[in-house]
Amino acid sequence: MDINSYTEIDVLDSEAYLFVNKNFVYYKLLNSKLLFDLKSHILTKVDDYPIILTQPKIDKESIVEGSNITLSVECNLTTGLYYEWKKDGVTIETSKSLTILNYSKEKHAGNYSVLIRNEVGYAYSDVVQLI
Repeated sequence: MDINSYTEIDVLDSEAYLFVNKNFVYYKLLNSKLLFDLKSHILTKVDDYPIILTQPKIDKESIVEGSNITLSVECNLTTGLYYEWKKDGVTIETSKSLTILNYSKEKHAGNYSVLIRNEVGYAYSDVVQLI
């Protein structure tokens, strides 16, 4: 879990931690891990909730006309996930990773992100800009 993505971190005592970001509150007490979704007000076990562990990123030097570019993301879960890659907010692919073949600035430049969801919840990735 990337602690840097949280806007607030409180150590309540040696066994309890509270992390807050824009989508949820993560509360760890002893060995129980729970998420409270700020939008839906639903409390779920963190083990069932998709959390992005590795955000998609691109090496700006690898963006060359005619090259293939792959964006991928790592999640805490491995099964029961639905991936929805977006370019400028519009869904373009529904797989774990996104490969752009024969990159063209004119055709492919934009803001890319992925939504990962399952029956319990969802997670949005950071936006990657291809220019």
